[in-house]
Amino acid sequence: MFGGFLMSWSKRMLSQFGLAVWALVTFSLAVATLLLYWQVVELGARNIRPTADGNAVSNTSASSSTAPVHEATEQRNVEIYCFDPETGALTPRSVAMEWTPTTASNCRRAIELLLQPPPADSGCRSPFPPETHVRGVYLLGKEEVVIDFSGDITRLGPAAGGSVLWENAMINSLVKTLSSPNLVAGDGVSIRRVRILVDGSSPGNDFPAHLDLSNAIDVANQPDGTGMQP
Repeated sequence: MFGGFLMSWSKRMLSQFGLAVWALVTFSLAVATLLLYWQVVELGARNIRPTADGNAVSNTSASSSTAPVHEATEQRNVEIYCFDPETGALTPRSVAMEWTPTTASNCRRAIELLLQPPPADSGCRSPFPPETHVRGVYLLGKEEVVIDFSGDITRLGPAAGGSVLWENAMINSLVKTLSSPNLVAGDGVSIRRVRILVDGSSPGNDFPAHLDLSNAIDVANQPDGTGMQP
């Protein structure tokens, strides 16, 4: 009788132990499932961000693998002018320039090329003093371009001596360069007048010494580079 009781008690203990183990395993699986679900939700929230308009979304992992696209730039030949210090004659030089869809930007690029010294074997010189640079280029209406030079433009070199020949060459080379049709973009601009500023202001009486630049220069009056008069 005692043996039967012991066997019955053992079975109950084993049954309760089995239930306890099953409950522990079930609880562990539930906790693991909950943690896994939380990690998946958190990872998804990190990878999805709203765009600027607040409506669309972008996947950061996909966008990071997208390589940037670089458009090829268009090159066009333009004529810029250097001059002979002895005669003042202007000589055109054809140079490649990165073309842009706006006339004002094309004018600025052409002037920056004009300010660079010509090749040593070209037989001519730049009429602009060294270190002269462009501070700004902008349009007044559709026919007038304004060029703002740095004050370095007033420092005529020793070979020039502030002569009217040098000043004429400097202004005429600028006007003839800007009158090139290759600078005109599809924005309806046609350069008919060129206005020169120095450090943001109209040139004073000291520069240039022999020319009046208080008004815009009419491109039509400079057909051959010798139209400027003292």
